[in-house]
Amino acid sequence: MKNGVSWFQGYLVLCVRGRRLERFLNRVVGDGIHVWDIQRTGEEAYMSVPLASFFALRPFLRETGCRVHVVRRVGLPFVLRKLRTRFMFGIGIILFVLGVYMLSQVVWRVDVVGNERIPAFQIQEMAARAGVKPGVFTFRIPEPKEMQRRLLLDMPDVSWVGFEMKGTTAIIRVVEKVMPTPRDTSGPRHIIATKKAIVHSIFAEAGRPLVRPQSWVQKGDILISGALGNEEQTQLVAARGTVEGETWYESEVTVPLKQQHPVLTGESYTSRYLMLGTYQVKIQGFDVPEYKQSVRSENTDWIHAGDYIFPLGMKTEVVRQNESITSTLTNKEALEIGKKYARETLLKSLKKGAYIKTEKVLHENQENGKVYMKLHFVVVEDIAAEQPITEQPITNEGD
Repeated sequence: MKNGVSWFQGYLVLCVRGRRLERFLNRVVGDGIHVWDIQRTGEEAYMSVPLASFFALRPFLRETGCRVHVVRRVGLPFVLRKLRTRFMFGIGIILFVLGVYMLSQVVWRVDVVGNERIPAFQIQEMAARAGVKPGVFTFRIPEPKEMQRRLLLDMPDVSWVGFEMKGTTAIIRVVEKVMPTPRDTSGPRHIIATKKAIVHSIFAEAGRPLVRPQSWVQKGDILISGALGNEEQTQLVAARGTVEGETWYESEVTVPLKQQHPVLTGESYTSRYLMLGTYQVKIQGFDVPEYKQSVRSENTDWIHAGDYIFPLGMKTEVVRQNESITSTLTNKEALEIGKKYARETLLKSLKKGAYIKTEKVLHENQENGKVYMKLHFVVVEDIAAEQPITEQPITNEGD
């Protein structure tokens, strides 16, 4: 019976084991079940049976105590089953590859390199008007030369523009024009003191210094004069230079002795997202607790091949619970915290380059769970400012 009909219907190659194997074969054949290619070796027998007759063998197996094992499945039904399984798998692979390919043909990011004076967002806005922005297919963007031409027309402060696509990222490289240093068109001027101070150091680039280190000066005093020469012949210039002076500040600070600090409890949960470019789909972390206080951190791993980065990745987000604990400071600790706060606050209010020379606690008092203190600082800072010369100056200034 091993012919084309049995192949289309499907059949099984079986291995039957048992001591009453002879009786089993006789009962199967006697019941009219078609079997062929019977090969017997001791207590084993190999034979082929139609797929539809397989379950009809059960009564004879129980009767004779034999066991059966399927050695091979042959025929169209099994071929179709394999094709159906592999077909769906193949379709999934094809769709995945097509999806990744389509995502790789989209601009997901526009980076600007080389700009210093021109803000990056302005260049990105100009590129968007030219057709390059996140979400646009790469085959719809202009050619690099055309992009360079359009951007150069829109940015007069740029001497050169380069454009290239690196994966899904559009990179715009710019070289800004070197602007000439503006000429000093201001008129003659003095350098004067902006506040009461003791001169710490003075350096005159142009003009005549009228004070020396350790000199007392008041607000408005001329430090570097723009008048050169003598009474008979005077030349007015724009005085330039730097003058540092020692100035004095007082600061009042209040520090509570009881402080609250955030501390991690050890409880946390993790959420994961499938990233498709700028879009994300949550795949883990749906049933999560809500923390009153927490710290959040995230990391994204993109699929890449060499230098090429696919717009497909996995973002991991970890949320850690924290809580506030209360600690009590000693008087010494409160003083140190107050000093640090006063120093940082003072330096933020001064010009860049200023520094604290000395500090001293003038008064300290503890009351109602708080430490009150008054501090005195000696600061070295820039005390110079420009003042236009509007009339003939008096050149002989006292120190």
